[in-house]
Amino acid sequence: MKITIIGAGNMGGALIKGLAKTGLHELTITAKTAQTLERFKAEYPALKTSLDNSEAVKGADVIILAVKPWLVESVIAQIRESVDFGKQVILSVAANIFTQTIRQQLGCDQAKVFYVMPNIAAEYNESMTFLAPAEGVDGELTAKMEELLANPLLKAMNGTLDGASYEPFLLSFSKGNVELSVTRVPYFEKSSTPATVADATIDIPKGPFKVKNSGTGRTNLLVQQSNYYLSLKEEDGKGIWSIPFQAPLTGAVETIDYYANGKLQFLFTAGSKLYLLDRLGRFVSGFPVELGKEVLLGPAVYDFTGAHGYTLMVLHSDNTIGYYNTHGETPSSWKGISTEEKIIALPELLRLGGKSYWAIRTAVQTQIF
Repeated sequence: MKITIIGAGNMGGALIKGLAKTGLHELTITAKTAQTLERFKAEYPALKTSLDNSEAVKGADVIILAVKPWLVESVIAQIRESVDFGKQVILSVAANIFTQTIRQQLGCDQAKVFYVMPNIAAEYNESMTFLAPAEGVDGELTAKMEELLANPLLKAMNGTLDGASYEPFLLSFSKGNVELSVTRVPYFEKSSTPATVADATIDIPKGPFKVKNSGTGRTNLLVQQSNYYLSLKEEDGKGIWSIPFQAPLTGAVETIDYYANGKLQFLFTAGSKLYLLDRLGRFVSGFPVELGKEVLLGPAVYDFTGAHGYTLMVLHSDNTIGYYNTHGETPSSWKGISTEEKIIALPELLRLGGKSYWAIRTAVQTQIF
């Protein structure tokens, strides 16, 4: 099988190492820098490398998107014209970028897309991996992707680091009767959990953050300067406005229609507060809203009813997940999410059989609530 892996960071690197060790596939990898490619090539000489994503995907059977979520759209724009939708399969491991979104960005509602939710600890056999096919993807192809992920990949990850202590497995969801397939992978017992897993760091994006300008209809960039000032810019870098601010943003800016009138605002957190900024750089009345605890990462915004009844999730610095409306109030139905293990990402929403579940990635596993 010919496989192209776009991205050679933490997750992409784990996939590259796992697949390369099997010797079963023809691998092409891409990265931002030649130095990164040279490092992998030195370790695995059979790898093909490229700095050109568009060229790298040509002729591949499987394309794996292993880049940060905020880079997915730009990567898809680079490869879209080179993808053969009738033959090629696309696996995305980008958190919270689901199959429908990828199909929309590809411009093909029949693209063979899978959402894969591994854990960074996969390289250390400390992992549970979820595989969710896009609507209409047949069971035979899903089974092939299960085999690709569960057997040669995870087996190859055994022994990559001393200290792995339990068994990885693959969960695969399919629609209809909500079938749950579990594939276990043999492992070799080790002595303790790797220190590098226990000390896993949280990736907090620094921006620029893409936002929608309802006045122009264009995509703009919200940028935080080194002095914490916030600036709105055109995508070509031309400045629109800049305002003073006093604290670092916590990794996300969401565009919402707070007044449900078509005029959009920018929602974000800093410190323990929730802020809402209009397109002209003015803070909306009633904001900031105090959330009570320092925010480490977020927000991720949801509009479950489609009626602009926004709710949001954040990761607090005390290792708990907070769930709020835009007034900073926690819904009475929310039971809370916390774990003794270090949470390393915002929850990911899974919809199965008419029910919703939250997948939480920790430093050593993925938990479902």
